[in-house]
Amino acid sequence: MTHAYDYGWVRYEMGYASAICMVLFLAMYVCNRLISRALSRYMD
Repeated sequence: MTHAYDYGWVRYEMGYASAICMVLFLAMYVCNRLISRALSRYMD
């Protein structure tokens, strides 16, 4: 996140910073889906 902040607000490269944030968002979404699938056995 600090890498995206540096590129977005310090260096004013908004396109690169938004691309970093999209990659992070997709990684968090995939991890969330994998963890939810793995834990679904133990939940109701």
